[in-house]
Amino acid sequence: MGSMIHGAQETSSSVLSRFISLLALNPELQARLRAELREARASKGSDKDFDFRDLENLPLLDAVCRETLRLFAPVTFVWRQTMEDTVVPLQYPVLDATTGSQLRSLLITKGTAVYLGLAAANRSQAIWGSDASEFKPERWMGKAEHELMTNENARLPGLYSNMQLVLAVLLESYSFGRSDKEINWKLYITLTPYAQGESEPQVPVKVTILDED
Repeated sequence: MGSMIHGAQETSSSVLSRFISLLALNPELQARLRAELREARASKGSDKDFDFRDLENLPLLDAVCRETLRLFAPVTFVWRQTMEDTVVPLQYPVLDATTGSQLRSLLITKGTAVYLGLAAANRSQAIWGSDASEFKPERWMGKAEHELMTNENARLPGLYSNMQLVLAVLLESYSFGRSDKEINWKLYITLTPYAQGESEPQVPVKVTILDED
């Protein structure tokens, strides 16, 4: 296969590129995912497509998607502007730079630009525990989302999306292997992959078509 083209917005393209590069680096995880899909396919029937409900019930595939999006969010921050004066309560108190006193809330005045650090929240040890920077899909398996966070009141909406369908189609048909080229992820509007020595974004991997069985 010469190339694979992702036709989508930058975020979708970035996420799929990251998924494939991770699978290429981890053949054992790739094999486990394929085994889960094949078991589901045997139950579903070879002549029927997976629907959303089928894919939602695949725990390892769901966990890999969630953990990849947590650790390698394609958008590292979002920008918002306040429409009115707002008092924001703080889960973790901060010190006032002027007085040195402890603040448990912040007054954000109308028209203030606010940048929300998604990447920092996704890797926060206070939220995810001491292994927050490690890729561990197993952290999602057998647990509700709120059980994963060390603070029971933590809520991080908007960090996850559903890419199971694309991965299911690819994993049933292809095997992905590591390329000789190193991939560097550069931060622009989204995290963008560049192969060593290349000027255009790309994720080179070795692709093998799987035999039907």
